[in-house]
Amino acid sequence: MHRGYIKLYRKILEWEWYADLPVRTLFFHLLLKANHSDKKWKGIFIKKGDVLTGRNKLAEQTGLTVQQVRSALTKLKSTNEITIKPTNRNSLITLINYKLYQPTTSKPHNKQPTDNQQITTTKKEKNVKEVYGEFKNVSLSLKEFSKLKDNYGAPGVDDMVERLDRYVESTGKKYKSHYATMLNWFAKEKGDKPKIKQDLNKLYNKI
Repeated sequence: MHRGYIKLYRKILEWEWYADLPVRTLFFHLLLKANHSDKKWKGIFIKKGDVLTGRNKLAEQTGLTVQQVRSALTKLKSTNEITIKPTNRNSLITLINYKLYQPTTSKPHNKQPTDNQQITTTKKEKNVKEVYGEFKNVSLSLKEFSKLKDNYGAPGVDDMVERLDRYVESTGKKYKSHYATMLNWFAKEKGDKPKIKQDLNKLYNKI
């Protein structure tokens, strides 16, 4: 039996499609079949929460008819539960709120954590790297991403992330710190050398 599980709240009983058995069956099946991490398959980039499949295959896997699958997909799409993107042979189905059904990574504790433990946990969370960009090549901590947005604005940072992401994808070049790289790129574009140098010094003093 495969490891892993999805998370369902009792509030799902109030979901508008819950009483519609074909829709409910298909939606739960998609939740269980969705990718739990980003990956490439036969040249197609499949993100977390995506399912690469077809109506005939879904009918075979769920016991529904092809017409029931088609109707259920239309209903799920109409209420923004999913999006559907056609590919050469299949369809790429994206579960829009996939994260809501994923288990939390933190484990419950019987004892109340001390202030020091809470501070340590907060610091670790801020230093956890998240991936950004269309090809998921840019790695930044929440603290780094927040500082970039504060200094250069969200639109400028989003644009820089995509540029760095595409550059890494096309060249295969590796950087020790994507945060430092973006600071350097901003410096070259805006001539903000004194501020960037100060930020870089702070960064490397922590390493």
